[in-house]
Amino acid sequence: IMLDYPEKRKHHIGRTYLLIGLIYYFKIQDQQNSLINLEQSLGYLEDNDKPNYCLTLSILSILYCAQGRFTEALKTVNSSLHLRKAIFGNDHLDIAASYNIKGSILRVQRKYDEALNAYIKSENILYKIEKQKINNLQTNNNEDDPLEIALQRFSSKFVPDLCNTYLFMSEMYGRLGQMEEALLYLHKTFESIKNFDSGLGIDKKMFEFCSQKAKRLSQGIPSLHQKILKLIDFHLGKSDTNPLFIV
Repeated sequence: IMLDYPEKRKHHIGRTYLLIGLIYYFKIQDQQNSLINLEQSLGYLEDNDKPNYCLTLSILSILYCAQGRFTEALKTVNSSLHLRKAIFGNDHLDIAASYNIKGSILRVQRKYDEALNAYIKSENILYKIEKQKINNLQTNNNEDDPLEIALQRFSSKFVPDLCNTYLFMSEMYGRLGQMEEALLYLHKTFESIKNFDSGLGIDKKMFEFCSQKAKRLSQGIPSLHQKILKLIDFHLGKSDTNPLFIV
């Protein structure tokens, strides 16, 4: 039915392909069919729906990376990043999302310096947004459009946050041997988890995930490992001493 739409409504076809691709990605976990539908959406979205075109490019870069197509993945995420800057400016959640995806692609290739640089750029944007209390989420021009509502629900899964960005940065500093920085950003991760919960109690599942990751990070470095254990106890309320401030 949609294939017979007039040219000015062709973006609805692109959004439909995008939604099908997202369903394959999240619900069916079929990366190949997700990729086929996402690539199919590009021609319909490029000139008619730039924000969703950029979203499609970002997801495609993740899929290309999963297939080991790293050059293509980086080229695609850089295209998304360039277009998003042109649309939204520099301080927007979508820009931070592109930097996080770029960092993850570089991380898989063990390009830790470059990955850290991408995560730092994401952190700067996210911190600025949080500090200034700016709502930079994409506005919906048609809140009654069920297709657009469904797309927003799926695309929200790609919205970055400081917690995960701090955790990525902690890992990168650890990979680069900068253990004190790794500890500092782990501390920021835990603080972010508590802030995110707005006083309702720490997210135990997320905290446990971060704690286990930190313990693995510090294996073979006894002095750092002990500080991490003390940091975990501090954030769990088992100790009043923050090891970050112990000289």
